[in-house]
Amino acid sequence: MYAAHRLDTVLDKFLKTMQTTAAHLQEKLLKPEVRQKGKEQVKEKARDSVLQLLNRLQAEQTQRKPGEPHLAENSKSRFQ
Repeated sequence: MYAAHRLDTVLDKFLKTMQTTAAHLQEKLLKPEVRQKGKEQVKEKARDSVLQLLNRLQAEQTQRKPGEPHLAENSKSRFQ
């Protein structure tokens, strides 16, 4: 009984701390300057990954033999 009560108390404190931390984080992340910075970081990462994909596809296209089917034709069969 005593141990259960102590565990409940610890759990309540832990949950309260988590809620407070989440509220502080949410408050900070919703500030316009922080949101804009986050958007710019996502935009840069997305741009980099798109450029990497484009470079990879271009490299595959230059290595492909003239009689081989295009990548788009291969991808159709993957999604069906």
